[in-house]
This record gives sequence, structure tokens and C-alpha cells, in this order.
Amino acid sequence: MSVPTRIVRPRFWGLIFFLIFTAFGIGHPSAAIAGLIDLLVLPDLFPDHELIQVTPDSPLWKKKWDDGRRLARNGDYLTAIARYEEFLGGLPGNYAARWELGQLLLRTKTWERAVAVLEPVLENDPGRVDVLNGLAIALRQQGQFGRALDLFSRAHDLSPDNLVSQAGLAQGQVEVGRKKEAYLLIEQIVKRLPDDQSLRLALANLAVELGRLEAALKHLAVLAAPTNASCDVLLMTARVCEELGKERSAARYWLRALAVAPGNREAHGRLALYYEKRGNIDRALLHLLALLESDPSNDSLLSQICRVYVGADRFAEALPYFERYVQLKPNDIEALRSIININVALGNDTISLYRRLLALTPDDPQLIDTLADDLEAAGDSEGALFMWQYVTRISPGRVEAYRAIVGLLESLGRDEGMIESLTRIHELDPGDANVLRKLARLQRSAGDLTASLASYNKLEEAAGIDFEEYDQRGTLHDELGQYLEALVDYQILLKKFPGRHDIRRRGVVLAGELGLADVVTQLAVNWDALSTVQERDSDALLLATAYRNARDYGRALQWYQRILSPLGPWNEDGDPQGEDTQVVVEADFGLIDLYLQEGLVVEAEQRLREMFIAGRDPSRGIGRLFELALQKHSSGDENAKDWIRAYRAFSGGDQRMAFLMEARMLAREENYDRAIRMCQRLLHENIAKGGSEPNSDDLLFAREVGLVLITIFIGNHDYDEAEQQCLAMYGSGSDPEILVLLEKIARKKNNRAAAEKLHQRLQGGSPDLIALLNLAELYRQHGMVADQAEVAMLARQRINGSNRAAFLAIEAYTTMREYKSARLILDELYRDQPENISVLSSLVDIAYRAGHYQETISYGNLLLELQPGRVDGHYLIFRSFLALGEKDQAKNIQNMLFPVPVSKMLDASMKGAGLEQVIELPSRTIWQIITFSAPRHLGVTEIVMSSRFAANRFKDERAAVQRMATPFYARYRWERRFEHAIS
Repeated sequence: MSVPTRIVRPRFWGLIFFLIFTAFGIGHPSAAIAGLIDLLVLPDLFPDHELIQVTPDSPLWKKKWDDGRRLARNGDYLTAIARYEEFLGGLPGNYAARWELGQLLLRTKTWERAVAVLEPVLENDPGRVDVLNGLAIALRQQGQFGRALDLFSRAHDLSPDNLVSQAGLAQGQVEVGRKKEAYLLIEQIVKRLPDDQSLRLALANLAVELGRLEAALKHLAVLAAPTNASCDVLLMTARVCEELGKERSAARYWLRALAVAPGNREAHGRLALYYEKRGNIDRALLHLLALLESDPSNDSLLSQICRVYVGADRFAEALPYFERYVQLKPNDIEALRSIININVALGNDTISLYRRLLALTPDDPQLIDTLADDLEAAGDSEGALFMWQYVTRISPGRVEAYRAIVGLLESLGRDEGMIESLTRIHELDPGDANVLRKLARLQRSAGDLTASLASYNKLEEAAGIDFEEYDQRGTLHDELGQYLEALVDYQILLKKFPGRHDIRRRGVVLAGELGLADVVTQLAVNWDALSTVQERDSDALLLATAYRNARDYGRALQWYQRILSPLGPWNEDGDPQGEDTQVVVEADFGLIDLYLQEGLVVEAEQRLREMFIAGRDPSRGIGRLFELALQKHSSGDENAKDWIRAYRAFSGGDQRMAFLMEARMLAREENYDRAIRMCQRLLHENIAKGGSEPNSDDLLFAREVGLVLITIFIGNHDYDEAEQQCLAMYGSGSDPEILVLLEKIARKKNNRAAAEKLHQRLQGGSPDLIALLNLAELYRQHGMVADQAEVAMLARQRINGSNRAAFLAIEAYTTMREYKSARLILDELYRDQPENISVLSSLVDIAYRAGHYQETISYGNLLLELQPGRVDGHYLIFRSFLALGEKDQAKNIQNMLFPVPVSKMLDASMKGAGLEQVIELPSRTIWQIITFSAPRHLGVTEIVMSSRFAANRFKDERAAVQRMATPFYARYRWERRFEHAIS
């Protein structure tokens, strides 16, 4: 491969390495005197024989002198010094003792005191060599190099063979720059001590400093000869060889140094130079890469490696090191150009490299020309894309550049960068509808729903949107919680595509949850024709549920009955004949909810009992029966307890819900302490059961228990405990029901500011109108009727024509006995929906509650025309006649409804079936008859209608009695109510 013409070869690499290695030098100047320091040691302190003979009659100063010497010989210098000073104070002329003290001070490096002690000794005897040397050593340590040199010189003159004097003199001469004189002295010392390596090394260093390299090499060769020579000696020997031009010898010493210290950077660097100079590139690179491994961020080293590879035409191997280099030096244009040319030579893509270059030199015409040539030669979309992207950076107002980018991205099948370019086109050319269409779709795909919706809205304003786009925008509204807007888009879409039953279903669900009964009706046109046979029942259930949510009782009832009426008798297993069991069960519970919503409690209870007897989801049904019993529960009442017992019988091994039912019943009886303990026990057991990873059922149950516990705390006025439980359950999420309870607690604690803050937070500014309606439901569930009314009216303002919002407000006003406010809403509903049974039944109820009995009778008759079987309508008319004093009229209604008592009808049915003896009545004792003390016993009808009887699944003939009696249950309860009212 030929060298690309524009590869930049890093120059002056020798200079680079000079900068790397100059810190090492050849020798070490300080080492030239280091070996001499070891010779600056005075002889032993004292001769072995005693100089002073101490006798018992000797004076005290002699004893102290002797004691000081003994301490000194034992190495206790500090104590010895103290002894000397004790007696020398009185004997200043004792120069022998003063000299000994001076030596002790030298050994303890107490230089200043040593000078003070030794000066008089030298004055007393100027020719003493040992004193001259000692004082010179102390002065040198104090930095008085000139005087120290003078003293060493005098000592040397007096005793030329004295090693201390020689060493001190040589050392001083080096320190003051008289190195040639010092060299001769040290050379003499080395001759006297040829085995002292430190002296020889000192002489070698001094020889290097003096430029006597051949002499230095002679000594270094001796030092480097042993196989265990130190790395420093080997390095110095190699440097001297190199300076003398003995490169092969130097290389051997460099290699020996690496054997001792494999990471030595100087040896690696020198060897790299050596091998490259001789063309051994691989061995040179071996050492360069070793250097790089220990210093990966050294840009000079990376540059040298690149140079070596490029010099050997090994471009592919050079490339990663160039890349590493420009990471450290991103603004080095020459290096970037080298990378580009290597890539060109290798046939690699260069676009990303041009991008980096253009960022550094955006106005370089030569570079832009080169770019254009490269792209034209490549014929590559990627290259063209890069070019246009560059154009947009230097000319951001050129809309055609952005259009070209969009076209290229589409041809490449790439969405990245498309949104940005389309947004810029829209800014420059707002009228381009196709751009908005593409932009909206891409934003939707990218998950930016709000931006996508905004683009569809702009498109509608600019050019209108087609039916497919209504589908897209409707889905966006739906996902963003803008349900009313979604519903409008779905309705428009269905006008064009009436067969889109998926959209129709979603529209029905939304309209129902928003409470828009008229929209449900519009969407329900040809409902059966659009459903497949397999979907017919589930679609009927969906429509019935929508009507129920929209408070259209009549239509909801029709659709529930369509699902339930074809069933006929239950088979032996309690399953409906030939129908989707789950759909039927859900329809049954939906119908029960409809009854309860309409206030038809006994009808709902009868339906639940029928399901229970048939074995249709008994646990769920028992739970609902318990709820109904709990609403009217008081201490001593057995109905709720009966259903708890039934639940225990049918729930299998998991009795948690039965315990929760019992806790709620106890709270209803105001036995709060026991109820709290039961709930807390359930929570602890649930945590233990779930472990570290509870399943969804455990979490749901824990939430239910927690909510019950909060309501019990509130009922017991334990507001702080209730608040703590709320906070424990709230965690870091957003739970509207917990926030509602916290608001309720704040109101109970008279913390108006906190309550208002929570209230505003709950209403918020969310576009989710269904959430607003659900909030009103939560307020109703927790008895916060004023808040219920406020939120319901707010929802009614925001959802024009919402029956759900209207009825939530009506129920709140009714609970607060604000009948006029409730009546105003109902009159408005009645004008628009005169055939809505829910509206009529509410008008009847409000009129009766307000004491408008004639009006109650009038509206009641209208209700009965629409639904003749509404016993609650008859009952309020019946009560109105009683209130007006027309008891005969009331009695006529009662006789019409109940011409034959339920007890007789049931007796007849039981006799017809041969079951009259199944229910045994307790007999009275003779004593009870005589004393008239027997309590009143229940009759057969009362027994079979009781919750205790109904809450059993009998296996004998009593099961037949249950099935026979249950259809009479609602009639029996109404009959009792009429009797109680007229008595």
C-alpha cells in the first residue's frame, strides 16, 4: 500500500523524546559527594584504657567525668552529655573533657552546641587534626561551607593521609565548585579504598560532570560488572556508553536495566530509539507500547507510535493510535487529516471525520471541496446526508436542505433526526400539511403524545384532517385522558366508517363513563348487526354497563335482561344453559348494581340470593349480601353475622376476608378497639404471608384492610392514627382515595388549610373528566357530600349533558336535604329526557321527600306507565295517599299489589311440592301455654326468608324450599313495608 499523500508525519520526534527523558540526565551530581559523607566519621570516643584514675579520695568532678565516660561507652549519650556539663562548668580549662563533650554533641547531631564547645578546644590547640575535622563537620552541617572547607584544608595540610580530612576537603571542594581539585582527592581515596562502591560511584558521577566520560565508563564498568548490579548503575553506564557513541554497549545495559526494573520508562524509550534507528520496527514498537501502557494519556508518545507505524506503511495499525491521539488533542487538525487520509487509503467511511474537521474549520474552502469530491465519488446517501446536515449548520434558514435531509432519512429507513428536521421545515414553511402529517405520526411513534396531538391540531387548522387522522388524534386524546375530545373524534370517524366496531365499543365505554346517555344511544345504532355471534353477549354487557353508568335505567335493564332472560332454568350444576358463564355472571352483578343505583335494594338482595342458591360465584355474592346487611346493621342483628358464617363456609382455607367482614361489623357496632386489633392482625399476617414479593391479590387485600382500618380510626376519632395509616399506604404514588381520606381527616381535625390544599390537589388541572367523576364517587363513598356536590357540579359544567355528573350532584343535595337544588337539576334532565326512568324515579323520590305529595302521585303514575312493575313507585304513591289522609286509596294500592299474602302463596307452593313438613316450627310446652310465657315464634315464611336460612347451602329438601322461597323475597319485603306503613 502506498503512503497517502496527505498523511501528516509527526516531526522532531527526537525533540519529543528529549522532553520525555531530560529529567533523567546522564549522572547524578548529588551522587558525586554522597559516597564521601560516609567517611566523615570521627574515631571512637575514648581509648579502651582509663585516662583518669578515680580513687576514693578523688574529687567529685573526677567521679562525674568517669561516670560520663562510662555512660558514653554504654551509648547513653544524652545522660553522658549532662554529666560532662555538670562538672565542666567549674573547670572551663579542662580541654580534654571539653573535646570528649564535643564528640558526644557531634554524635547526637547537636551542631550549634558542638561548635560552641569545640571552638575553645581548637583555640587551645590549633594543630589538632581531630578537632579541626570535628569542628569542620559541625560547621558544614550549619551551612558554613566556606569555614568548614578551610578547616578541612588545614587538617589535610597537617595530615595528608587522614581520610576524614581528605573526604571533607573533597566534599567541600565539590560544594563550592572546585570539582577538578576534588576529583584528584577522590581518586586518591578510591585507590586507598578500591572496594568501596559508593566512593567509586561518586568518582564516576564527578567524572561525568567534568566530561571525563572515558574515565567515568572505566569506573562504571567495574560497578556494572556484577550480575546483581543496581538499576541506577546500569542506567548510568548505558547513558555514558550512549554519549560515547557506543550504542550497542548502551543497548545491552538498557536491556539489563529492564531485567531489573521492567517498567523503567527511560530504558524503554532509549531502546525504542535504538531499534527504530536500526529499522527493527517491531522491537521499537514493543518498547513504545510498553511506555504507552504505563502512561496511556501521553499524547507525545501516541504521536511517536503513529509516526513509526506510518513510516512503515502500516496504516491500519496506526489508525487506532491516531484516534486515541485526537481524543486527547481534539483540535489538532493535522492529525484529523491524517486519520481521514488513512481511512481513504483503507477504503473506510470518512463522513464522521469530515464532521469533526468541519466543526474545527467551518470556513475552510479547500476542505469543503475535498468533502464534495469524496461524496460525489462515493455516491453514498450517508455522505449526502452529512453534507446537507453541514449545510443546515452554516445556513440554518435553507428549507430545501431540511427537505433533502428528510428525503435521505426516508430512503435510509431511519427516523432518528427526522422529527427535528420536520419541525424546522414547519417553522420555515408553516403551510406544508404533509410535513405536519409526517411530524404528527413520528411524534406519536416516539412516544411524545402531547407534541403529536399539537401537530394534528395544527394540521386541522391549516388544511383539515382526514378520517384516518381523526382515528389517530382520537387515540391520542384517549391516551392523554382527554376523553370528551376523544369521543368527538371517534364520532366523526364512525360517520365515515360505521363498521369500525372497535372504535364504536371504545366510544360507548367512554360515553357511559362520562354519563352521556344520548351519545351511548347514538353509538348503539345497529349494535347487534355489528357484533359477531361470539361477541354478541359481551357487546350486550358492554352496552348495558354504559347505560348503567350514564344513568339510563330503562335501557340498561333491557340489555341486561337480553343477556339473562334466555337462560331458562339453571341446570343441576348451577350453570346457565348454553351461555357464556362469565358474561352471565357479570351481567347478573351488573343488574344488581343497577338495582342498587336505582334504590331497589330488596330486588338486588333477591337477585343475590338467587345467585347464591345457584352457586354462581358464591364468595362474591356473599360479600355483596354482607354489604347490604351491614348498611342496616346494629348490635344484636344477626343478618350480617349470618353472611359472615356463610362466607367462612365457602371461602375454603383463606379466611382473611371473613375476618375483615367481622371487623367491619364490630366497627358498625362501635366496638372499635376490637375491630382495630383484628385489622392490624390481618395486615401483619398478610405481610408475613406475602414475604418480600407479595402477589397482586395480597397487595389488593392489604389495601382493602388498610382502607377499612382508616375508616375505623376515623369513626373512633383517632384522627392521628388514621392519618399515619393513610401516609403509610400513600407511599410515593398518587392514590386519589387516600388523598380523599386525608382531606376528610384534615376537616375532622379542623385543619382547613390542609384540607383545602388537598381538595385543590385532587381537583387539579387534569383534563381527565372521568377521573373527576370518580372523585365525586369517592366523596360520596366516604360521606363527604358537600365535596361530592361541588365536584359533581364542576364535572357537570365541563361535561355538557352528563347524567352521571347530574345524578352525583342530585344525590349529594338530597343527602343534605337541599331538595330545591336537586329539583332544579332533575327538572332540566326531565325536559331533555322525559322517558328516562332514572330521572322519573328520582323526581318521585324528591317530590315525596319535599312533602309534595300530589306531585309525587303525578310523577309516580308517569313512572308506572313507563315501568308498571316498579313497586317503589307504588310505595311512594301509597305513602303520599296516607300523608294526604286518603287511607282508602292507599289501601286499594296495597290490595292491588298484594291480593294474596306471600305466606299463603308460599304455603301453597310448598304443599304442591310436598314440602310442607320440611320446616319444623318449635312447639310450646304446657307451662308456656298455661302461663302465656312462650315467646313469639317465627312462622314458616319468616324462617325461610331469614338470612340465617338463606345463608345455607342445604343438601336435603330444604334446598328445594330455598329455591321456591327466594323468588318471593322482594315481594315479601315490600309486603312487610306496606303493612308497617299502614299499621
